[in-house]
Amino acid sequence: MVYSINIDITEIEERDIKQIDDIKDSTVVILADKNLNDKLTEYYLGIYKLIKNRNRVMLLIYGTGSKVSKTLAMLMYAYNQNDIYKLPNEYDLNTLNKTYISVLEEQQPDEVDVEMFIGSDVMAYSDAQILLAKLINYTEKEDYENINKLLKDKHDEFADTLGVLSYTRAVTEKIRFGSLKNKLNKVNNEALELKSKNDVLENTVAEQKTEIQDLKKMRADALKDVQHAQSRIEMLEKKLNQGTIIREYVTTNTKLISCKVKVILYFKEIARINYINSFIHEYYEYLTRILKKRTKLIIYDNPHAFLGVYKPIQSITSAEYVQNRQDIVNKMDKLVLIEPNPSVLQDTLTSESYEIVIVYDRLKQEADIVTGNNVHKYFVVNSMKDINELKRKTTINMENVITNPGTAPEALTISYIDGYKGRSESQKLTAYMSMRNTGTDTGVVFDILTDATNIKMI
Repeated sequence: MVYSINIDITEIEERDIKQIDDIKDSTVVILADKNLNDKLTEYYLGIYKLIKNRNRVMLLIYGTGSKVSKTLAMLMYAYNQNDIYKLPNEYDLNTLNKTYISVLEEQQPDEVDVEMFIGSDVMAYSDAQILLAKLINYTEKEDYENINKLLKDKHDEFADTLGVLSYTRAVTEKIRFGSLKNKLNKVNNEALELKSKNDVLENTVAEQKTEIQDLKKMRADALKDVQHAQSRIEMLEKKLNQGTIIREYVTTNTKLISCKVKVILYFKEIARINYINSFIHEYYEYLTRILKKRTKLIIYDNPHAFLGVYKPIQSITSAEYVQNRQDIVNKMDKLVLIEPNPSVLQDTLTSESYEIVIVYDRLKQEADIVTGNNVHKYFVVNSMKDINELKRKTTINMENVITNPGTAPEALTISYIDGYKGRSESQKLTAYMSMRNTGTDTGVVFDILTDATNIKMI
C-alpha cells in the first residue's frame, strides 16, 4: 500500500501526519516544503513512528525544502532509510503520479548520496553525545535547575547540532507536560517555562511518575540513535582513510532528473579492443574542435587499473569531488572517475555547462551507469564470442556494437592507422575523420556515429 503526506498524488491515499497509527509495512511519500517549517516535532515523531512500523519512507525535498529538511533526513539516515530525493524549484509537482512513485520503489538508493547531502551536519552527533548524556543524568535526578542551566550555557552547541536539538525538544516536551509548540526557540523563554512546569510537577506526584517513565524510554531511544550515528561516522572516517568508498553504483535515469544535456554517448566496454582509447579521445576532439560542441568526457574505471594510460586526464575520487565540486562539474572537460559516484554524473547532466556528455564505462558491471531517452548506448566488444554471450543476457542492435574489423559486418569498426603515434595532433584527428567502416556500411565512422545520434542538430 502507498500513502502520501503533505501532497496530493493521483491514485494514492493522502494522510495527515497525525493519522498514521494504522500504517504498517507500506510505502509513505512525504513532501518536505516550507509548510513544514513550524512542524518539526510532529513530523520528526511521525517519521520515527512510520520507520518503527516497518514502513519505507520516501522524503521528497522540494526546492530549498524547509527549515527541518536536514533534521528529518538525518533521522532517516540513522535508520538506514536512504529514500531522500531533491526536486528542483522548477519541478512541476502535478507530474507526480503513482507511476513515478513505482519507479522510485524499484530503486535501491545508495547511501552515498544521503551522506553527501547531509554533509558535515551529521558529524555534530559526536559532540552531541556528551551533551545528551549530561541532560539524561540531570533528568534521572529530576534536577531541573541544572537542565535549565545546561540549555542556557550550551545554546550555541544545541543550535549548531540540528539533529541533537530535535532529540532535546522531544525530551524536554515530556518534562513540560507535552508542550509541543514552544521548542527552545529562545533559551531564556524556555528556561522560564521549564521553571513553571517544575512548580506544577511538584504538586502532581502521580503524573510526574508517569511522565518520568515516558522520558526514560525516549532517553534510551535517543541515546541508541546517537550511538548508532556515531558508529556510522566512525565507519565513514575509516573508509575515507582507506581511500575508495564507493564499490557499487546506482543507475542514473535522465527521465528522473532535470537533465540539461542534449545528447549522452554511452560506450559500455564488454571487452577491450585495439585503439579504443585513441578513438574516444579523437571523437571528443572532433566534437569540440570541428563541430564546436560543448562536450565533457567522463571515463569510469576501477582504482586498480593502470591509470597512467589516461594522462594527462586527471583521476578523481569522491573525496576530491566533494572538495572541488563546482570546478569539476563546470570546468573540467575530461576526467577519470575511479569510484562510480552517481553525484558526479547527475550534477553534470543537470548543469547547463555542456551540450554533449561522453561516458566511457570500463567497470564491467551488468547494470548501466546511465539510461534515458537522450542516451545513445554502444557496446565495445572484442569478438563474436563476446557478442554471443551478450545476446544471451540482453537484446542488442548490431549497429550499436563497436569492435575489431572482420568480427561482425553490421557493427562499427576501428581500423589500424599506420604511424599514428608519430603524427601531430591535427594529423591524428584528420586520420580518424577519414577512417571508413569495414562492415556493411562503408561510410566514415565518425559520420555514422554523429548522424545516428543527431548531434549536428543540436
